[in-house]
Amino acid sequence: MLDNNTVTADSVKRAADNFAQDAGIVSNALNVMTTMTDQAAIKATALRAFKAESNEDNQRAVLAAAAGPAGATPNRKIQQYTPTVLDGLDAISKDASPDSVMKNTIMMENARNPNILPSITDLSNAALNAMGLDKSAQNLQKTVGQLGTGGGSTDRGTGSVDTNTSSQNSQNNQNNQNSQNNQGNQGNQNNSNN
Repeated sequence: MLDNNTVTADSVKRAADNFAQDAGIVSNALNVMTTMTDQAAIKATALRAFKAESNEDNQRAVLAAAAGPAGATPNRKIQQYTPTVLDGLDAISKDASPDSVMKNTIMMENARNPNILPSITDLSNAALNAMGLDKSAQNLQKTVGQLGTGGGSTDRGTGSVDTNTSSQNSQNNQNNQNSQNNQGNQGNQNNSNN
């Protein structure tokens, strides 16, 4: 059994980094699976994310041991909500139909975004702090797969959103909205000219 006497500063730093990387793999999968059409590719993406989510437990154990009581709440939340994510990824790996992907993505994001992602950061920072290290765990971005937009995320395994792509997506959405408004206004002008 791990406790704060059996973990080292190096193992904690490595666990925090690996946890963020594993979470990033899952985030990237959730962001893109609803926009994918190749069911074999969807299943492969879900399986890769399932393995990463499963691996997170090893990282969580190291961080929880180092953090002690300061990490109890985020550790409990991670343990409470992780089965929902594993179940959803497993379901998608078996049924990659659009309905299954969307239903399971919504279920996973509803559990993961408000509970698991901030808890990973909190647990990592509590463990880093307990080891006398800077609280440098990254804030993991919420996934937006249920919107069906691809999330603007790139597969860097970090869970972070590429702000250039995300900004471009926002700009494109605004341009599309403006274009639709202009088309509607032109239609009104054409009607008034007749």
